[in-house]
Amino acid sequence: MASCPSPSNSLNGQHWWVYLWKLALPLKIKIFIWRACHDWIPTMVNLEKRGLKVDRVFPLCKKNDESTMHALWDCQKLKYARNSFVHSGGSQSYSEVVEWSRNVVGGCQAPNAVRDRSLNFVLSKDCIWKAPELGVYKVNCNARVDVGSRRVGFGIVIRDGSGSVMASCSQITDATYNDQVAGLMAIYMGFIFSKDCGLAPPVFESDKVGAVSCVLNASSLGASYGNIIAVIAGLRSVDNGMNTRAISGLANRVAQCLASLALVKLINSFWMEDFPSCIRGMLGTDKHVYS
Repeated sequence: MASCPSPSNSLNGQHWWVYLWKLALPLKIKIFIWRACHDWIPTMVNLEKRGLKVDRVFPLCKKNDESTMHALWDCQKLKYARNSFVHSGGSQSYSEVVEWSRNVVGGCQAPNAVRDRSLNFVLSKDCIWKAPELGVYKVNCNARVDVGSRRVGFGIVIRDGSGSVMASCSQITDATYNDQVAGLMAIYMGFIFSKDCGLAPPVFESDKVGAVSCVLNASSLGASYGNIIAVIAGLRSVDNGMNTRAISGLANRVAQCLASLALVKLINSFWMEDFPSCIRGMLGTDKHVYS
Protein backbone atom coordinates (compact mmCIF):
# COMPACT_ATOMS: atom_id res chain seq x y z
CA MET A 1 0.00 0.00 0.00
CA ALA A 2 2.89 2.28 -0.84
CA SER A 3 0.70 4.96 -2.41
CA CYS A 4 -1.72 5.16 0.53
CA PRO A 5 -1.58 8.17 2.84
CA SER A 6 -0.01 7.88 6.23
CA PRO A 7 -2.18 7.11 9.29
CA SER A 8 -5.03 9.52 10.00
CA ASN A 9 -3.43 10.82 13.20
CA SER A 10 -0.21 11.93 11.42
CA LEU A 11 0.40 15.41 10.00
CA ASN A 12 1.29 14.16 6.50
CA GLY A 13 -1.97 12.29 6.01
CA GLN A 14 -4.28 14.52 8.02
CA HIS A 15 -5.63 16.60 5.13
CA TRP A 16 -6.22 13.53 2.94
CA TRP A 17 -8.19 11.75 5.67
CA VAL A 18 -10.27 14.86 6.40
CA TYR A 19 -11.09 14.99 2.69
CA LEU A 20 -12.02 11.29 2.67
CA TRP A 21 -14.38 11.48 5.67
CA LYS A 22 -16.21 14.45 4.14
CA LEU A 23 -16.89 12.68 0.83
CA ALA A 24 -20.52 11.82 0.06
CA LEU A 25 -19.85 8.08 0.12
CA PRO A 26 -21.46 5.29 2.15
CA LEU A 27 -19.71 4.91 5.50
CA LYS A 28 -18.80 1.28 4.73
CA ILE A 29 -16.82 2.35 1.65
CA LYS A 30 -14.87 5.00 3.55
CA ILE A 31 -14.12 2.56 6.36
CA PHE A 32 -12.98 -0.06 3.84
CA ILE A 33 -10.51 2.44 2.33
CA TRP A 34 -9.26 3.30 5.81
CA ARG A 35 -8.84 -0.38 6.73
CA ALA A 36 -7.06 -1.18 3.47
CA CYS A 37 -4.59 1.67 3.94
CA HIS A 38 -3.88 0.46 7.49
CA ASP A 39 -3.57 -3.17 6.34
CA TRP A 40 -6.56 -4.20 8.47
CA ILE A 41 -8.25 -6.30 5.77
CA PRO A 42 -8.77 -9.91 7.03
CA THR A 43 -6.54 -11.49 4.39
CA MET A 44 -4.97 -14.87 5.05
CA VAL A 45 -1.63 -13.21 5.82
CA ASN A 46 -3.23 -10.95 8.44
CA LEU A 47 -5.29 -13.80 9.91
CA GLU A 48 -2.09 -15.80 10.33
CA LYS A 49 -0.51 -12.83 12.13
CA ARG A 50 -3.42 -13.00 14.60
CA GLY A 51 -2.56 -16.59 15.43
CA LEU A 52 -5.05 -18.40 13.20
CA LYS A 53 -3.91 -21.51 11.32
CA VAL A 54 -4.74 -20.75 7.69
CA ASP A 55 -3.37 -21.38 4.21
CA ARG A 56 -1.61 -18.16 3.19
CA VAL A 57 -1.98 -18.79 -0.56
CA PHE A 58 -4.49 -16.61 -2.43
CA PRO A 59 -7.26 -19.02 -3.61
CA LEU A 60 -7.70 -17.29 -6.99
CA CYS A 61 -4.16 -17.52 -8.38
CA LYS A 62 -2.87 -20.25 -6.02
CA LYS A 63 0.64 -18.80 -6.40
CA ASN A 64 1.22 -15.88 -4.04
CA ASP A 65 0.40 -15.20 -0.41
CA GLU A 66 -2.92 -13.43 0.16
CA SER A 67 -1.70 -10.08 1.45
CA THR A 68 -3.82 -6.94 1.28
CA MET A 69 -1.78 -5.57 -1.62
CA HIS A 70 -1.96 -8.82 -3.58
CA ALA A 71 -5.67 -9.41 -2.97
CA LEU A 72 -6.69 -5.88 -3.94
CA TRP A 73 -4.17 -4.94 -6.60
CA ASP A 74 -1.16 -7.13 -7.48
CA CYS A 75 -2.77 -10.45 -8.46
CA GLN A 76 -2.55 -10.68 -12.26
CA LYS A 77 -5.28 -13.31 -12.48
CA LEU A 78 -7.64 -11.11 -10.50
CA LYS A 79 -6.80 -8.12 -12.74
CA TYR A 80 -7.49 -10.19 -15.85
CA ALA A 81 -10.80 -11.49 -14.51
CA ARG A 82 -11.89 -8.02 -13.43
CA ASN A 83 -10.89 -6.30 -16.67
CA SER A 84 -12.43 -9.02 -18.80
CA PHE A 85 -15.68 -8.80 -16.90
CA VAL A 86 -15.86 -5.00 -17.12
CA HIS A 87 -14.54 -4.38 -20.64
CA SER A 88 -15.39 -7.54 -22.56
CA GLY A 89 -18.94 -8.18 -21.55
CA GLY A 90 -17.87 -10.50 -18.74
CA SER A 91 -15.79 -13.63 -19.08
CA GLN A 92 -17.83 -15.12 -16.26
CA SER A 93 -21.54 -15.12 -15.64
CA TYR A 94 -22.92 -13.17 -12.68
CA SER A 95 -23.80 -16.43 -10.97
CA GLU A 96 -20.18 -17.62 -11.34
CA VAL A 97 -18.86 -14.37 -9.87
CA VAL A 98 -21.29 -14.61 -6.94
CA GLU A 99 -20.33 -18.23 -6.31
CA TRP A 100 -16.61 -17.38 -6.38
CA SER A 101 -17.19 -14.49 -3.96
CA ARG A 102 -19.07 -16.74 -1.57
CA ASN A 103 -16.24 -19.27 -1.62
CA VAL A 104 -13.63 -16.62 -0.87
CA VAL A 105 -15.69 -15.07 1.95
CA GLY A 106 -16.41 -18.52 3.36
CA GLY A 107 -12.72 -19.27 3.38
CA CYS A 108 -12.00 -16.12 5.38
CA GLN A 109 -14.77 -16.84 7.88
CA ALA A 110 -13.99 -20.53 8.37
CA PRO A 111 -11.10 -20.01 10.84
CA ASN A 112 -13.49 -18.18 13.16
CA ALA A 113 -16.40 -20.60 12.76
CA VAL A 114 -15.36 -22.80 15.67
CA ARG A 115 -15.31 -19.94 18.15
CA ASP A 116 -18.01 -19.35 20.74
CA ARG A 117 -20.73 -17.13 19.32
CA SER A 118 -22.99 -16.90 22.35
CA LEU A 119 -24.56 -13.58 23.30
CA ASN A 120 -23.69 -12.98 26.94
CA PHE A 121 -25.03 -10.09 29.02
CA VAL A 122 -23.41 -9.36 32.36
CA LEU A 123 -24.40 -6.64 34.82
CA SER A 124 -21.51 -4.64 36.30
CA LYS A 125 -21.39 -2.08 39.10
CA ASP A 126 -18.20 -0.39 37.89
CA CYS A 127 -18.26 3.35 38.62
CA ILE A 128 -15.22 4.14 36.47
CA TRP A 129 -14.37 3.18 32.92
CA LYS A 130 -11.90 0.34 32.65
CA ALA A 131 -9.82 -0.55 29.60
CA PRO A 132 -10.36 -3.99 28.05
CA GLU A 133 -7.62 -6.59 28.00
CA LEU A 134 -5.02 -6.22 25.27
CA GLY A 135 -6.26 -7.39 21.89
CA VAL A 136 -9.90 -6.60 22.74
CA TYR A 137 -11.89 -3.48 21.85
CA LYS A 138 -14.43 -1.90 24.20
CA VAL A 139 -17.52 -0.32 22.64
CA ASN A 140 -19.41 2.14 24.85
CA CYS A 141 -22.93 3.09 23.69
CA ASN A 142 -25.47 5.66 24.84
CA ALA A 143 -28.72 7.26 23.68
CA ARG A 144 -30.27 10.61 24.66
CA VAL A 145 -33.98 11.24 24.08
CA ASP A 146 -35.22 14.79 23.43
CA VAL A 147 -38.98 14.50 23.85
CA GLY A 148 -39.64 18.13 22.87
CA SER A 149 -37.91 17.96 19.48
CA ARG A 150 -38.87 14.31 18.92
CA ARG A 151 -35.23 13.41 18.28
CA VAL A 152 -32.79 10.86 19.65
CA GLY A 153 -29.01 11.28 19.80
CA PHE A 154 -26.66 8.29 19.81
CA GLY A 155 -23.06 8.20 20.97
CA ILE A 156 -20.55 5.39 20.42
CA VAL A 157 -16.84 5.25 21.23
CA ILE A 158 -14.49 2.30 20.62
CA ARG A 159 -11.22 2.05 22.58
CA ASP A 160 -8.42 -0.49 22.71
CA GLY A 161 -6.54 -2.03 25.61
CA SER A 162 -4.40 1.08 26.08
CA GLY A 163 -7.45 3.35 26.25
CA SER A 164 -6.75 4.88 22.83
CA VAL A 165 -9.77 5.79 20.71
CA MET A 166 -10.01 3.67 17.57
CA ALA A 167 -13.32 5.07 16.34
CA SER A 168 -16.21 7.22 17.56
CA CYS A 169 -19.49 8.53 16.24
CA SER A 170 -22.31 10.91 17.09
CA GLN A 171 -25.61 10.28 15.30
CA ILE A 172 -29.03 11.90 15.28
CA THR A 173 -32.41 10.53 14.21
CA ASP A 174 -35.98 11.79 14.22
CA ALA A 175 -37.88 9.36 16.42
CA THR A 176 -40.23 9.08 19.38
CA TYR A 177 -38.43 6.25 21.16
CA ASN A 178 -38.82 5.93 24.89
CA ASP A 179 -35.64 5.58 26.94
CA GLN A 180 -35.79 1.78 26.88
CA VAL A 181 -36.06 1.45 23.12
CA ALA A 182 -33.44 4.17 22.56
CA GLY A 183 -31.02 2.21 24.75
CA LEU A 184 -31.66 -0.94 22.73
CA MET A 185 -31.09 0.95 19.48
CA ALA A 186 -27.78 2.32 20.87
CA ILE A 187 -26.58 -1.23 21.59
CA TYR A 188 -27.62 -2.35 18.11
CA MET A 189 -25.82 0.61 16.50
CA GLY A 190 -22.72 -0.17 18.55
CA PHE A 191 -22.75 -3.72 17.13
CA ILE A 192 -23.04 -2.42 13.57
CA PHE A 193 -20.43 0.35 14.00
CA SER A 194 -17.79 -1.96 15.45
CA LYS A 195 -18.45 -4.52 12.72
CA ASP A 196 -18.19 -1.91 9.96
CA CYS A 197 -14.91 -0.67 11.47
CA GLY A 198 -13.55 -4.21 11.59
CA LEU A 199 -12.67 -3.88 15.28
CA ALA A 200 -12.93 -7.34 16.82
CA PRO A 201 -13.30 -8.95 19.23
CA PRO A 202 -15.42 -6.29 20.95
CA VAL A 203 -16.92 -5.96 24.44
CA PHE A 204 -20.02 -3.76 24.70
CA GLU A 205 -21.02 -1.48 27.58
CA SER A 206 -24.12 0.65 28.12
CA ASP A 207 -25.46 2.61 31.09
CA LYS A 208 -29.00 1.82 29.95
CA VAL A 209 -29.48 -0.94 32.50
CA GLY A 210 -33.09 -1.48 31.47
CA ALA A 211 -32.09 -2.05 27.85
CA VAL A 212 -29.46 -4.61 28.82
CA SER A 213 -31.96 -6.33 31.10
CA CYS A 214 -34.51 -6.42 28.26
CA VAL A 215 -32.07 -8.36 26.12
CA LEU A 216 -31.28 -10.63 29.05
CA ASN A 217 -35.00 -11.34 29.60
CA ALA A 218 -36.16 -11.20 25.99
CA SER A 219 -39.01 -13.65 26.58
CA SER A 220 -40.84 -11.15 28.77
CA LEU A 221 -40.86 -8.36 26.19
CA GLY A 222 -43.85 -7.06 24.32
CA ALA A 223 -44.08 -6.54 20.59
CA SER A 224 -42.69 -2.99 20.85
CA TYR A 225 -39.24 -4.31 21.85
CA GLY A 226 -39.21 -7.81 20.44
CA ASN A 227 -38.13 -6.95 16.89
CA ILE A 228 -35.10 -5.01 18.11
CA ILE A 229 -34.10 -7.84 20.41
CA ALA A 230 -34.42 -10.33 17.56
CA VAL A 231 -32.12 -8.26 15.37
CA ILE A 232 -29.49 -7.94 18.13
CA ALA A 233 -29.68 -11.67 18.83
CA GLY A 234 -29.02 -12.34 15.15
CA LEU A 235 -25.69 -10.51 15.25
CA ARG A 236 -23.76 -13.41 16.75
CA SER A 237 -20.87 -13.45 14.31
CA VAL A 238 -18.32 -11.54 16.41
CA ASP A 239 -15.18 -13.35 17.62
CA ASN A 240 -15.44 -14.61 21.20
CA GLY A 241 -19.14 -13.79 21.42
CA MET A 242 -20.90 -10.49 22.10
CA ASN A 243 -20.19 -9.82 25.77
CA THR A 244 -22.27 -6.86 26.97
CA ARG A 245 -22.41 -5.25 30.40
CA ALA A 246 -24.59 -2.62 32.04
CA ILE A 247 -22.41 0.00 33.74
CA SER A 248 -22.89 3.25 35.63
CA GLY A 249 -23.50 6.56 33.89
CA LEU A 250 -20.18 7.86 35.20
CA ALA A 251 -18.30 5.01 33.54
CA ASN A 252 -20.17 5.71 30.29
CA ARG A 253 -19.89 9.50 30.25
CA VAL A 254 -17.87 9.68 27.02
CA ALA A 255 -20.65 7.96 25.06
CA GLN A 256 -23.19 10.18 26.86
CA CYS A 257 -21.36 13.29 25.70
CA LEU A 258 -21.29 12.07 22.10
CA ALA A 259 -25.04 11.40 22.23
CA SER A 260 -25.66 14.91 23.62
CA LEU A 261 -23.42 16.36 20.90
CA ALA A 262 -25.67 14.83 18.25
CA LEU A 263 -28.71 16.62 19.72
CA VAL A 264 -26.82 19.93 19.68
CA LYS A 265 -25.17 19.70 16.24
CA LEU A 266 -28.09 17.86 14.55
CA ILE A 267 -25.66 16.10 12.18
CA ASN A 268 -24.15 12.63 11.91
CA SER A 269 -20.40 12.62 12.55
CA PHE A 270 -17.83 9.81 12.39
CA TRP A 271 -14.19 9.77 13.42
CA MET A 272 -11.55 7.09 12.83
CA GLU A 273 -8.61 7.13 15.26
CA ASP A 274 -9.99 10.50 16.35
CA PHE A 275 -12.74 12.18 18.39
CA PRO A 276 -14.34 15.61 18.95
CA SER A 277 -12.60 18.01 21.32
CA CYS A 278 -15.52 17.98 23.80
CA ILE A 279 -14.55 14.51 25.08
CA ARG A 280 -10.78 15.01 25.20
CA GLY A 281 -10.72 15.78 28.94
CA MET A 282 -12.91 12.79 29.79
CA LEU A 283 -10.72 10.45 27.77
CA GLY A 284 -7.62 11.75 29.51
CA THR A 285 -9.20 11.24 32.93
CA ASP A 286 -10.30 7.71 32.05
CA LYS A 287 -6.78 6.77 30.97
CA HIS A 288 -5.29 8.32 34.11
CA VAL A 289 -7.69 6.51 36.46
CA TYR A 290 -6.99 2.98 35.28
CA SER A 291 -3.30 3.39 34.41
